[in-house]
Amino acid sequence: MPFIRSRISSARTLRPVLLIRNASITSDADRNAVEFFYKVHKNPSVYKALNETSLVLAEKGILGGPDLSMQQQLLLVADSDIRTAMDRVKKELKNADIPVTLDIIRDFFSFFREKKEYEVK
Repeated sequence: MPFIRSRISSARTLRPVLLIRNASITSDADRNAVEFFYKVHKNPSVYKALNETSLVLAEKGILGGPDLSMQQQLLLVADSDIRTAMDRVKKELKNADIPVTLDIIRDFFSFFREKKEYEVK
């Protein structure tokens, strides 16, 4: 059985960290988050696009936390570098046939924000 934990590194990129802990995924939201994580990591082009986007966001000062200020929200909409990077992620996800909904994104960020370790059954 695979064991997984993810964390945001100091460079603000996703990295898988394999750790063992006796816990199991019990909710559909947790399962959606982990399935999305595996699909992204299996596809190098999607993973690369996400990493590049996180670097652009970090350069613009947006990766400070889950709650964005009004100024940061406006920057997300107005900045052409951010839009270009996000469009590339969207394109790569579509090419890889990885479905993404707002629910999956919410589940993903809430799951990994807590830095839990889970056994995937």
